[in-house]
Amino acid sequence: MLDKVKDEPTERVIQFENKKNRGANALVYTVQYNPTPELTFMEKINTIKRIEDGAADIAKRKARFEHQLMKDTDFIKAIRLALKDSGRISQNELIAKVIENLGYGSKPTVAKVLNRYAGSDNYFHRWTKSEVTIKGNTINEYILHSN
Repeated sequence: MLDKVKDEPTERVIQFENKKNRGANALVYTVQYNPTPELTFMEKINTIKRIEDGAADIAKRKARFEHQLMKDTDFIKAIRLALKDSGRISQNELIAKVIENLGYGSKPTVAKVLNRYAGSDNYFHRWTKSEVTIKGNTINEYILHSN
């Protein structure tokens, strides 16, 4: 087994790697099945489905994202709260406010979280980042997504 992409009570996605090149076999093979303990062995076998490479990559990316999202939950909540409370705010002021509200964290950590979830994709991003020039100073402005 190469990687466990998704591991939930009713769905497990795993990737296998073909170690030896024998014939026209895929180097990486991804399958999905239902690991529910109540199912018999044969019922579990019958739930196995192959996942195409593109879908497997998307599932892997989403699984990594969900894992990171759980780790960043406190920072995300604090950033969202700070953005709701403030109008236009510079990145440095926002970071300081987040650290103050949380009572922990560092400037580099909060900056990484800010950049990690900034963008226009509503699934992966939580706010949009844009550069705004005010009185000759360029600041990063963050706008919350509606989700």
